[in-house]
Amino acid sequence: MRKLPVFLMLLFALSCASGPETPPTDEFYNVVAKQPLNFIVGRGDIDGAWARALDWITSNSKMPIQKVEADVIQTYRPPQESNLIGYTVTREKRMDGNYNVVISIYGGTKSGEQIVVQGRALAYFVQHGAFIPVKVQPQQ
Repeated sequence: MRKLPVFLMLLFALSCASGPETPPTDEFYNVVAKQPLNFIVGRGDIDGAWARALDWITSNSKMPIQKVEADVIQTYRPPQESNLIGYTVTREKRMDGNYNVVISIYGGTKSGEQIVVQGRALAYFVQHGAFIPVKVQPQQ
């Protein structure tokens, strides 16, 4: 009988000591909110960045790819009355040998804020080579 109150007190103390957990989506939004849609990639990382852009679009866009060229990756534009998102990624070599990369995003009228979140997530992945997990509403 005496063990139960001690166990409950220990459990309570542990739960208070750990504090509230911050959901991973908060970290994602804080980082991605600062990610620009146009950025510079070094000449040594451009091939990897370009491969990441194609991989991310192939894995995350419901829109079929329309064009993959040396300096452009583009999906078809989404239907007007949808929540689908389309992408265009371009790269342009600079005088110093590095590359300007620009992410453009297009959404149907029902895609709302997801356009910005998805575009910035793509930009973050392309530029940094890392993915911050996020729970995204499924596209229809």
